[in-house]
Amino acid sequence: MSDVTIRGLNKRYGQTQVLHDIDLDIPSGEFVVLLGPSGCGKSTLLRCISGLESITSGGLMIEGRRANDIPARKRGVAMVFQSYALYPHMTVRENMAYGLKLRKMEKAKIDATVNGAAERLQLTPFLDRLPKALSGGQRQRVAIGRAIVQDPKLFLFDEPLSNLDASLRVQMRIEIAQIHRQLSQTTMIYVTHDQVEAMTMADRIVVLEGGHIRQVGKPLDLYRRPNSLFVAGFIGSPKMNFITGPMAQSRGAATIGVRPEALDVTDPTDAEISGEIVHSEELGAFTFLYIKGADDAEPMVVQQPGQTSYSEGTVVGLRPVPEEIHRFGTDGNRLGEGDPEIRTAN
Repeated sequence: MSDVTIRGLNKRYGQTQVLHDIDLDIPSGEFVVLLGPSGCGKSTLLRCISGLESITSGGLMIEGRRANDIPARKRGVAMVFQSYALYPHMTVRENMAYGLKLRKMEKAKIDATVNGAAERLQLTPFLDRLPKALSGGQRQRVAIGRAIVQDPKLFLFDEPLSNLDASLRVQMRIEIAQIHRQLSQTTMIYVTHDQVEAMTMADRIVVLEGGHIRQVGKPLDLYRRPNSLFVAGFIGSPKMNFITGPMAQSRGAATIGVRPEALDVTDPTDAEISGEIVHSEELGAFTFLYIKGADDAEPMVVQQPGQTSYSEGTVVGLRPVPEEIHRFGTDGNRLGEGDPEIRTAN
């Protein structure tokens, strides 16, 4: 078991600060996803935890022990990279066994450990193949297997699925989630910019922007109650619709947000907002309608169940579900019922 505690962690490259006063507690056995756009600092934070990057200031504790100056190889950490990082001249068996040989483990124990991990990851038929003879998903399973056999305190994943096609990503999400259930006492920290991966895999999500932590919480908590416009716009696919002007002001906010599934299509003469359908996406179980208002704002997205009878060019009205409206102030932060802007509007 391994808990991770981070206090006031900063990372700078010369005059450029990449991470700002990061505070984070990760209990043993938790699956935490670091989520954010490119350049937000999530991979840098992961590398600081692994020891591949030095920490400029602040503290990192692993199992209650300060780890800032502990070499990467002694931190009890296994890392799975986006690029697989397999040795091309070694077989699958040799790749998985390599780290154990460096630790001078007995051959019989190495064989048993590698065979056990290979069976768990459905790699047994491929143990004597070279990486070039494997598919992308199989190579990623080998990289995960190489990490599993190390029996690490921490599993660190740096965007491991970004090189895979859509169907393989779904399959690997399921496999990684199953591995976490099997290794329930092992802490896993996973970096991605894909919020679907984060929502479907994480016990908790850490949302980063510009090197700052913006919100930490369970996936559905972040979806249902984002604390800022940034989090509201980043969590959810398609993203939340944002509305300003009189419609927001009438609800005591600078901006209101409404999820695509929380907008009802109505008669345009009986709605607060209306617009023209400029595009539709039929995906079988549901349809996304893209509706452009009179202003220059980007189209609003509405989710409809199944197929719809609406055609492009149709003008429709929109009515948000009242209890699904998110209110944000002029600073972009979420408003509560006691906040001044709401009281003023009332």
